[in-house]
Amino acid sequence: MFNSLVILILLSLQSSYLQHDFSVRSVVGVCSWSSYFQNDFGARTIGLGGTLPTGITELESIHLNPAGLTQIDNLLVSIGCKLTEGEVYFPSDPDKILFKTSEFLPTFTCVAFPIRKNYFLCISLSIPYKKRVAPDWTEETTPDSPEGTGRDFRIIDTKRFYALNTSLAWKLKKKLSVGIGLSWLLEQYTSCLQFRNNNIDNLDWKQSQQIGVEPILGLLYEINNSFTMGTSLRKGFVRGHYKLTYIEGESENDTVYFTEQIREMPEEETLPMIVSSGFGYKVSRRLLLNFSLEFIGWSGVSHKLNGKSDNPDYLKDVFRLHCGGEYKLSTTAFRVGFYTDPYPFKTEAKRDQVFLTAGLGFEFKSITLDLAATSSRLIVPSEKRENNYLLSLTYKGF
Repeated sequence: MFNSLVILILLSLQSSYLQHDFSVRSVVGVCSWSSYFQNDFGARTIGLGGTLPTGITELESIHLNPAGLTQIDNLLVSIGCKLTEGEVYFPSDPDKILFKTSEFLPTFTCVAFPIRKNYFLCISLSIPYKKRVAPDWTEETTPDSPEGTGRDFRIIDTKRFYALNTSLAWKLKKKLSVGIGLSWLLEQYTSCLQFRNNNIDNLDWKQSQQIGVEPILGLLYEINNSFTMGTSLRKGFVRGHYKLTYIEGESENDTVYFTEQIREMPEEETLPMIVSSGFGYKVSRRLLLNFSLEFIGWSGVSHKLNGKSDNPDYLKDVFRLHCGGEYKLSTTAFRVGFYTDPYPFKTEAKRDQVFLTAGLGFEFKSITLDLAATSSRLIVPSEKRENNYLLSLTYKGF
């Protein structure tokens, strides 16, 4: 029996999740999509601090600025993967872990090529993924066994995102390029109660699936051979359904009867508008500096659940700053950078992060291998810490 267990969990989550990464009113939706927007970088881009690309050499970053496609002159094929390790801590007890993340996964696969003079096409599939596990097991209690049943459980939250993107770019003039893209989005969310040594009784008590689109517009302007500026704009819309499994109790003759209920509700929302602007400066033949600023308009999103408007007032707009540099030898590149990751929720939780980044690139004729690592553990400790390790492989055809 998990009747009493689910009731206790629902009551505790109602009071605690507002202080963390989820909202009681929309445990999926706007909150879960924040994970998707944190997975926009491949190994070369992240080595440069996640800066807006002013020249596309690694296709995972194409939806950051599709106009950068005009920098290629032949076929490019890229694949990438990522390892994430992180913790989220309780605001009231920074030494106690609320969730842990540890997963290895493929993140993207892309192909791009010129289709005619001054026109370029890219097709990509991005697969960011987020899994968070409560580190501690809690013993189940029931009305018949208030002291405990001997069965332990924990909470696992899983979010999977799929973005199929088609981008087209063309050179309007010698120095000005324009790019457009359209991403088809799919998000799947599950919150599961996992019982130790007994997967049969696992309960998926929150589930959601949403599909949508996100158009992207990008510009690239080459001021001269050393200085290039870029900007991009993106905003999407998604809709789907939200399913909640809960326990409802009724009393009769001093006896309480519990029944499992499933409620499914239609859900739709707009995604935040994201505006990015930046520049790349070639100090010399070997040295490149990149800088970009990214605005994410979380406060402007709208949300509707079961036909009723439920616009969130717990989100705020954020700016993310990206800086990086690359020093290139004949076949090897060294990269360093940093980027900020502000927490978009209006809570007392202090989960703003600053990531330091470093990377290497190796060229083997038509193959390029890029490696990168990021860490927010090297700055002043906060209530959220994370390491990321990325690998990208790019083939350049002729």
